[in-house]
Amino acid sequence: MKCENCENEVNRLPSELKKSKSGHVFCSRSCAATFNNKKHPKRHLTKTCNMCKKLIRSDLKYCGECYRKKHFISHKTLEEAIKNRKDNNRYNQIRQISRKKYLESNRKKCCEVCGYDIHIEICHIKDISSFSKDSLISEINDLSNLIALCRNHHWELDNGHLKIEEIKST
Repeated sequence: MKCENCENEVNRLPSELKKSKSGHVFCSRSCAATFNNKKHPKRHLTKTCNMCKKLIRSDLKYCGECYRKKHFISHKTLEEAIKNRKDNNRYNQIRQISRKKYLESNRKKCCEVCGYDIHIEICHIKDISSFSKDSLISEINDLSNLIALCRNHHWELDNGHLKIEEIKST
């Protein structure tokens, strides 16, 4: 028999040939993939972006640019970021981004007060709610406004028992 793709000679047992559902025979997986990709190409631009109407793949809803505008909030204002939030806490996404930004930085991954490093929480020094609605998320989540604390010191900070000046002096 000959390979369907490259026409090289293929030696297979009759029992192996029966296993082929399509009836095609290939000399290698690579030849099978090449043949099948030519016959059934994927990722054609057959659909339009829901926002800008640019042609996109059929498995997507948005083009890359529109997806970033819709889902990445660092360049948005606080008002834009919390508008139409369906979850219970409108600041969840902002806090999630702050944790990621802090953990990707080269800052210490331990409590700034006691040095505990098994579990830390990334806190905003100036509360998110104290920023004006036209503040950028990138400004709110700036590294100068983020601090790593253990659970106890985070609670103390949130409830007024711990002052930032005390933390910075230690």
